[in-house]
Amino acid sequence: MSDPAGAADGGGAADRPPEQYRALAGLVDGGVLRFDRDGSVTDVDDDLLDVTGHARGDLRGEHVSAVVGDDGWRRLERAMSTRAATGDGETASTDLSVTTADGESTHCGARVGALPGGGGICLLQPHDGDGSQELQRALRERERRLSRLIDNVPGMVYRCRNERGWPMEFVSDACGEVTGYPSEALEHGAVDYGDDVVHDADRDDLWDRVQSTVTDREPFSEQYRIVTAGGETRWVREFGRGIFEDGELVEIEGIITDVTQRRRAVARLEEERETFAAGPAVVFRWAPDAEAGWPVEYVSPNVENAFGYTPAELTAGEIAFADLIHDEDIDRVVEEVAENTDGGTERFSHDPYRIVTADGETRWVRDTTKIVREDGMVTNFLGYLVDITERKERERELERYQTLVETLNDGVYVVDGDGTFTTVNDRYAEMVGYDREELLGAHVSLVVDEGTVERALEAERSLRDGEQRTPTIETELVCAGGERLPAEATFALLPPSDGSVRRVGVVRDISDRKEYERKLERSNERLEEFAYAVSHDLNEPLRMVSSYLQLIDERYGEELDGDGEEFLEYAVDGAERMREMIDGLLEYSRIETRGDPFEPVDLNDVVDAVSEDLQVKLAESGADVTVASLPIVEGDASQLRQVFQNLLENAIEYSGDGDPTVTIDAERDGAEWVVAVSDEGVGIDPDQSERVFQMFERLGRDDESGTGIGLALCERIVDRHDGEIWVDSEPGEGATFSVTLPAADAE
Repeated sequence: MSDPAGAADGGGAADRPPEQYRALAGLVDGGVLRFDRDGSVTDVDDDLLDVTGHARGDLRGEHVSAVVGDDGWRRLERAMSTRAATGDGETASTDLSVTTADGESTHCGARVGALPGGGGICLLQPHDGDGSQELQRALRERERRLSRLIDNVPGMVYRCRNERGWPMEFVSDACGEVTGYPSEALEHGAVDYGDDVVHDADRDDLWDRVQSTVTDREPFSEQYRIVTAGGETRWVREFGRGIFEDGELVEIEGIITDVTQRRRAVARLEEERETFAAGPAVVFRWAPDAEAGWPVEYVSPNVENAFGYTPAELTAGEIAFADLIHDEDIDRVVEEVAENTDGGTERFSHDPYRIVTADGETRWVRDTTKIVREDGMVTNFLGYLVDITERKERERELERYQTLVETLNDGVYVVDGDGTFTTVNDRYAEMVGYDREELLGAHVSLVVDEGTVERALEAERSLRDGEQRTPTIETELVCAGGERLPAEATFALLPPSDGSVRRVGVVRDISDRKEYERKLERSNERLEEFAYAVSHDLNEPLRMVSSYLQLIDERYGEELDGDGEEFLEYAVDGAERMREMIDGLLEYSRIETRGDPFEPVDLNDVVDAVSEDLQVKLAESGADVTVASLPIVEGDASQLRQVFQNLLENAIEYSGDGDPTVTIDAERDGAEWVVAVSDEGVGIDPDQSERVFQMFERLGRDDESGTGIGLALCERIVDRHDGEIWVDSEPGEGATFSVTLPAADAE
């Protein structure tokens, strides 16, 4: 093989391979005969040319048998076949007879190895007594030096074919340290460096950059990521160059070194520089005279913006650097300075401490102090101070938040974008029956079913899109013991810290509430059953009473005097009111169980329907009803119709002596509408404003009609709509009944 340094011409100084690589490339050339899979000679070293007398140009392209004879070629084939069949990573040995240019023969020991891409490489060593002991020793020494140099090179030495995937023909043992794979895995093709090791995000760009450089016969230097056998992402730097044959790029050889730690160190340094720049860092230089409080010799101009002092004030000698440090921190800072000045420390950092500004404000700082020495003696200190008060405030806020989270009676958790728990408090772990360590890193599907996972993701999407502020869902947690815990979860999104969105959930145990709801549902069912039974049992005798009263009126009405007719009228009226009360009681009991699902309801349509139902009463009373534009609310249209019919009937019933005047209007209050029905009637004593909503309580005078159930019915319907109903009134000044209902467009 010719000198690889001549394989690529020229090359700039930038990114040139290190000296170890160039030395290695020179050593690889000597002591070998290389041939392709057909047995054609592809290269020989200079020493072998000297022994045989052949010229390199005469041997290239010739069959190996021209050098070792037909028998020698068969021996080489057998040796390579045996090595390939056994999978032995060592070279095979045999004896060959080498033919010189003069036709003479030299007996040599041969070590032959098969190359993964086909063909082989043979190291020829003349036997003692053949007049080539010096060459034999030279070859052994070269082999020893080559092996030692490869072992000592700080990185993975390789040679590969210039193909996609970069199939390796040779890889040094350092392959394991860099990639985690044994060198044999890459040499035998079980692992492709380009396809299996190079990070998929860098693969295409790396190929393009290397091809662009090596085709111009330039050495290249690239940094990129690899994925080790253990799945770890690491950074490497590769120095290499192309190998050309007859002007064609056929191979690439080089060194790959792990630079992960170096990149991390650079990143930390850059972060430190950015920290100083962001402060901006206030630079102090002070004398090491601790008794004088470290007199300030220099301070950067930005000290005034940071701490309120001018540079002149601090360097005048009246205010020492120690005077700026908080009384509670000064002893610790002095101690840390003493600890670091006793030895050979050149630079150190204090734990954060407090500075008192010219205005008396306390600020937190972090510093890096450089110790300046002359002849081993400390002459001054150079400090770079960065104001970290806001960061300390955030840390304290985080501590308070963490304390709050841990003391909450609700479970709190945080999951990442993949649904993996990153934070849980003790209460959440207690609720689901797992240890905190078992939950961290686990997927949420450990404690909820697939349907809940989908609903939580939908809630997260609504948060990102701004559709909801704090979405809430009800679900069941699957506990460690298999039992199910009823729970209510409220979600929010945390600000991204690394580009990823995290979801925080606050989970409340609603077992008691669910049990209460079940009891309430059973109570409502029993109430309805009771009301139905009562109405049925009372209606039968009531119908009998009404029938006999009607029969008395028909048979004996003409024989009754005035008092008798009046008594009979009272009895008929009482029976009718009793029937109305029984029907109202039954209707009251069915508010929860017989209501329709909520939907957007236009209150304009509701009031129009009520006005049509009451058109006769409105006409007879001469009522003047003014209705403003009313909103669309979320509710049960049938029940809301009952509410406004009762309110309008009451306004007409209690209008006093004049014609009724009624106004219905509405105004928005956050997520609700407040709808008001106002009249100018007799009014209500404010002390009675709560009693009017109780069962069988009647407004106003005793001689007015009504069952006393209407307003109680209204209150229960409004309760079902999560609203409120109240009355504002004074005797003789009318009354305003107000109702709150959820807006249809509320979040």
